[in-house]
Amino acid sequence: MGHRISRRTAFDKDIKSFKKAKNLIESIKDSINEIINDPTSGESLTGNWKGYKSYHFNRKPEIRIIYAVYPCCILGNSASSIDCLLEIEADEDDKGECLGVIDFVRVASREEFNNIYNLRKKFIPNTLT
Repeated sequence: MGHRISRRTAFDKDIKSFKKAKNLIESIKDSINEIINDPTSGESLTGNWKGYKSYHFNRKPEIRIIYAVYPCCILGNSASSIDCLLEIEADEDDKGECLGVIDFVRVASREEFNNIYNLRKKFIPNTLT
């Protein structure tokens, strides 16, 4: 089965914003397929985006896909104490086959991503008191 896919609303809106650039849409689709085939291919982010990965492609403009990889949690398995994005009702054929969930968060140019980062900073409480 492999990885399950989750897309956030913002990710879908970002994709629609590129609709005039058909070749860019194809590059985004190819990059998404590369991420699905190898979720570790992205660069791990730090700071306010810790836990997320960034996959860079294209030049002029450089485009970044922001995503996270979470484990699958099988309902009824009380031994699993890790947090997960998606709980799965597993039937006999499905048990043990989910490798994780790839959660696509945003796709934007480098400049737009920096603006998104600055907006995100405002909503994260300062832990140093």
